[in-house]
Amino acid sequence: MTRINLLPWREERRLRLQRDFVMLMAASALIGAAAVLGTHLYVGGEIEDQQTRNQYLVSEINRLKAAAEEMKKLDQAKARLLARLEIIQNLQASRPLMVRVFDSLARLTPDTVYLSSLKAGGNELVLNGTALSNQVVSDFMRRLSANTLFAEPALKQIENRDIAGVRVSTFEMSVPRRQQPKDAAQ
Repeated sequence: MTRINLLPWREERRLRLQRDFVMLMAASALIGAAAVLGTHLYVGGEIEDQQTRNQYLVSEINRLKAAAEEMKKLDQAKARLLARLEIIQNLQASRPLMVRVFDSLARLTPDTVYLSSLKAGGNELVLNGTALSNQVVSDFMRRLSANTLFAEPALKQIENRDIAGVRVSTFEMSVPRRQQPKDAAQ
């Protein structure tokens, strides 16, 4: 029988397989490292892009907050101007009212009533005066309450006195004014 020595061939084959294995391991390591590096760079770029977008959103939010503050200030200024305008319109509407009040008082005051003072405060008139009798004062009060400008008058004080030999009644009364509808005032 012939003897064939297979050891060098096996040894070469084993070295070749080992070399191929090391090459595959090195290639796998390089591919893995490239994949990790590529993933790291991609995720880093995405994070940077997101931070850029977040910074843009923060700056836009700050800009909008500033605009909202300015709008709030403008709304407050508008409210103040509207309040002033309403006050001016109310004054404009009530300007002829005092003329009507004085005109009505002149027409409603009986001949034997003498008004010595008139004080207007808010929505009320305080009248001080002298009349020939208590009956004339009550007639004056009825006339005032029947008028559309005045509400029910309230007598605060009445005194009977002798002035220059004549018996007279001095009185003080408050007369509230009725609220005029806005359409009628305009």
